[in-house]
Amino acid sequence: HSALKAASAAPAGVWQPLPADAGKAMRVLFFMHMPPLLRVLSRMSFTAQQMLMPRPQQARMELFAAACEGWQTNWTTHYNQRQLSSYNKDNVALTGLAGKVHLLSRDAVPDARRVSPAQVDNITDPTMGVWHPDEMRLTMGWSGGGFALDTANTPKKPFASTHVHLHFNYFNPFQAVPHKDAVLYHTETLPAPYHTTL
Repeated sequence: HSALKAASAAPAGVWQPLPADAGKAMRVLFFMHMPPLLRVLSRMSFTAQQMLMPRPQQARMELFAAACEGWQTNWTTHYNQRQLSSYNKDNVALTGLAGKVHLLSRDAVPDARRVSPAQVDNITDPTMGVWHPDEMRLTMGWSGGGFALDTANTPKKPFASTHVHLHFNYFNPFQAVPHKDAVLYHTETLPAPYHTTL
């Protein structure tokens, strides 16, 4: 009975590292293998936007971090780990790199029960048991580019669907800043002798 049960078990599912759609796959590959100068440009773009944010940010950091909660998957981790599948061992593994601007998704990678049926008799299509991440949305993530002030103010949260728990404090430097905070930060404070009570 045990031998029959083992023989009727479906093969392990295959989690592909890239979407089946060529356009979506190219977007992921661009982030994984971005030319160094473009990585520098992306970091400078986010840094320039961040420099417009009021500082110090401790009192308002929850405003910028709230827009970036709920990340489920780090695309770099998914891309690199799924290339290690025994089904892909004959392929040349191309390690993706994570720059300061990360590629993330709010969607989780499905578990084995959702990818492959339990019994081989239930496999009725060649695509069954093979999963492509086409439905995983692509989002950029920013954690301050290495500034100690930015990475120290929000709780560290691991990604839910990665085998390696990567701790990053993501926030959105493009988040709208309250008008009062922006005015107070970008307005020079007068010396004490010139203070008046309104």
